[in-house]
Amino acid sequence: MADYQDIRGLRVKYLSADPSTATVGEVWYNSTSGTLKASVLGTAAWSSGGAYPVAIRETCGCGTLTAGLGMPGQTAAGATTVSAEYNGTAWGNTATSNTTCIARGGAGLQTSGLAMGGEPGSGEVEEYNGASWSEETNLGTARYALNGAGTQTAGLAIGGRYSAASPGAVEEYNGASWTAETVQPSGTSYAGSCGTSTAALYFGSRPSPTTDTFDYNGASWTAGGAHPTSIGGCIGSGTSTAALQAGSGPPQSTVTAIYNGTSWASNPSMAVARSNPGGSSVSNATAFMFGGNPVSGFTDATEEFNDGSAAETQTLTTS
Repeated sequence: MADYQDIRGLRVKYLSADPSTATVGEVWYNSTSGTLKASVLGTAAWSSGGAYPVAIRETCGCGTLTAGLGMPGQTAAGATTVSAEYNGTAWGNTATSNTTCIARGGAGLQTSGLAMGGEPGSGEVEEYNGASWSEETNLGTARYALNGAGTQTAGLAIGGRYSAASPGAVEEYNGASWTAETVQPSGTSYAGSCGTSTAALYFGSRPSPTTDTFDYNGASWTAGGAHPTSIGGCIGSGTSTAALQAGSGPPQSTVTAIYNGTSWASNPSMAVARSNPGGSSVSNATAFMFGGNPVSGFTDATEEFNDGSAAETQTLTTS
């Protein structure tokens, strides 16, 4: 029978401590703990994060797992102007926005966030600089339950609900003004989105959940792979070719899935079933989501996602 050296061409290292970095597949013996260990790929999973400052729904967010931004939404007391920063463990550095409205679209990073629209039928736009919010040029079409993608200086406002203009309005932002672009085909709202202003992904719908996915190339929309579940009221994070979808409802759901640019694959479910949460926008490998509509009421629960692509140390046993 072949041994480890025959298979890997390496000897098992004898170390007093685990190495700070290790290649996936590398095996060593830790003489201090008396255990055989290996560097392996992790397992995709959701885990609990720090509680948001308020129980909230109809909200949005942006940024990364370790540098995230939660934007205002609706609390039991009504619409809130509270926003907060996430460091991967806890929320802090709360700041208040200038506009009181819910169901906004969000994009950008923690230190350069972009909030768009909101209920009731607002065209308000605000930018966050890492410390405070400032009012900017309004959207051309006032709306709520819209979606955002891109950055603070190259943003995208997609879909939403409003009484004027045709459903599915799309506008691009250059950091100073908005330009109307090709209408999003399904003309829906309360969907998920991610990506950039020239390579965006849009999926789902509320109140009529759908499996539809659409890709945007900066000029036009094309149909993408169908989601395995009819969804709506969800978040998106990542790029148009590496996207994460999380949450759905009503009815509230724990469903999550990963998109590779062509097709969706189901992923481990969240712990809390909810719709209309806020969440990160940059990566599908590591992400966060907070708040949302649970089966009833509001929630301050935050969950973190890791797709298991990063190497982790595992103790090897014979059982």
